[in-house]
Amino acid sequence: MLKSNAKISIDYSRVSEHTVNPYLFGHFVEDIRDHMEAMLAFPLKDMDFESEAELRTSVSGSWYAYTNGRNTQYAMEAPAPRHSGRAQRIRIYSDDEAYSGIAQKSALKGPMDYTVRVVARASIELQYLMVEAVDRRTEEVLGQLKIELHSHNWQDYEGRMTILRACTDAEIRVYVPEEHPRWIDHVSTGMLWLDHVSLLPVDHIALVKREIVEMTRALNAGMMRLAGNYISAYHWEHGIGPVLERPVMYNEAWGGWTSKYFGTDEFIRFCHELQVEPLICVNDGSGTPEEAAQWIEYCNGSVDTPMGALRAKNGSPEPYHVKYWEIGNEVWGQWQVGACSAEQFAERTVQFAKRMKETDASIVLLACGHYEQGWNKSLLALAGEHIDYLTLHLYHGYGPFGMNRDTPAEDR
Repeated sequence: MLKSNAKISIDYSRVSEHTVNPYLFGHFVEDIRDHMEAMLAFPLKDMDFESEAELRTSVSGSWYAYTNGRNTQYAMEAPAPRHSGRAQRIRIYSDDEAYSGIAQKSALKGPMDYTVRVVARASIELQYLMVEAVDRRTEEVLGQLKIELHSHNWQDYEGRMTILRACTDAEIRVYVPEEHPRWIDHVSTGMLWLDHVSLLPVDHIALVKREIVEMTRALNAGMMRLAGNYISAYHWEHGIGPVLERPVMYNEAWGGWTSKYFGTDEFIRFCHELQVEPLICVNDGSGTPEEAAQWIEYCNGSVDTPMGALRAKNGSPEPYHVKYWEIGNEVWGQWQVGACSAEQFAERTVQFAKRMKETDASIVLLACGHYEQGWNKSLLALAGEHIDYLTLHLYHGYGPFGMNRDTPAEDR
């Protein structure tokens, strides 16, 4: 019998009576480390000069000085009114007759048009600045845009720059060129302030790289979850409204900056592009039940509600009808903001669930589970009647959370 062959016949003309839940396979957007930088279409980092200087020169984060001037000075200042981050100040001395600005390494697609956005102010003697993309290895100019400066006060400038070809080792330069007319007085003139610099390829889809959307769509997920380790310190109202006015938030759980360019409205547009069901995870680590309830009202409330009116003001009068909501994300982890025991989390869950259901009784409510079954049993015993689902966070493979040969059979 051991040497005999088995034969399996499949009748593909008949549809199985069993169906697979479309939400069994989902994915999540987690603003942690470089996830957003890999996903969003912007090729530049520190677009609002939010990071500290990494070199001795006072230039923000991923940017560095681009000048051949002996006396060019750099400093960080307060941003434009209502904007977040900081402003990069560049002081240019006429005696140098030099080019002066900032630059950043980047990878560019091409041939491709990019929308260039610069928020700047300058001394009245400064008439224009250049935005330029070059191949770092050959110095070949891949694209160039001249921006005429119209005001001594803050102005938002926008233009189109064509990148001739793709380049994985490019440099973006924003500078006043050396051929710019010089000035005599170098006490009060020759100042350039930059509050924001961004490039966005015209083929982006809802601010996300087109190739990312296409690959994600091919995954055929039923659901997309907005959550992750950053959520325990995330306040949703910081991620709505005019993007330059949104505050920059530090990821207290894992370090780095939380992207202000991908908030609630951007996430919903992303889900609509993929035709998947959104699942939003609320902050129970440093947040409150009232804050979670307001988030639900922002997504699902009519324009007659305070948060629904705010959503309409931000460009979306029709409710999003987000059905699935989850309380917390792995708050059992000591790295999380507001880490707690299963019993403490159960108490939180009851408080959050009551307030969230009061706002919208139609939502489906999930609570974040553990890979340890003792935690899950305690949570279900104390708060199970207030939730619809428990999410089991299972890790497979080797590692601190993964199952291995020593994992008890019951857990397997």
